[in-house]
Amino acid sequence: MKTDKKAVGERIARVRKGLGMSREKFGESLPNATSRQVVAQWETGIALPSMDRLLDISEMGKVSLDYLLKEGDISDYVFALSTYVTGYNNIVTDNQEAIEGMKALFTAIGGDYKKSAEVSQKIESEEQKIVEASKTILDLCHQTIYELRKQRISNDI
Repeated sequence: MKTDKKAVGERIARVRKGLGMSREKFGESLPNATSRQVVAQWETGIALPSMDRLLDISEMGKVSLDYLLKEGDISDYVFALSTYVTGYNNIVTDNQEAIEGMKALFTAIGGDYKKSAEVSQKIESEEQKIVEASKTILDLCHQTIYELRKQRISNDI
């Protein structure tokens, strides 16, 4: 069976994005660093990494070689969801920083956001709900991935 370079490339891209890295940073983080252009070739299916590189990528992303090389299964969807939730957590963090910036700006122009306790409490309450929901979903994704890997290992034995 011929390896689907494009599918392998898409999985490599998921791993990289899941780690929150640019192509350049990802290439530099691999043992015997490689360029962002080479990473781009892998991700677009132009070239396949060597087996040593695939092992490095699987270790870095904490995924199996099966995940990188074989046709998709449920773990593809769980991994994609986990990547999405991680990205969502980054957005939440950015939003929290933006809210803190708005509060600082309001204070700098002479306002005191603490006087508007109702608004301040609402903002903080909503922030906390979003953060807690994101953490719960991310924990469930990691637990599901762990269970799938454990099941796959027991099936391989």
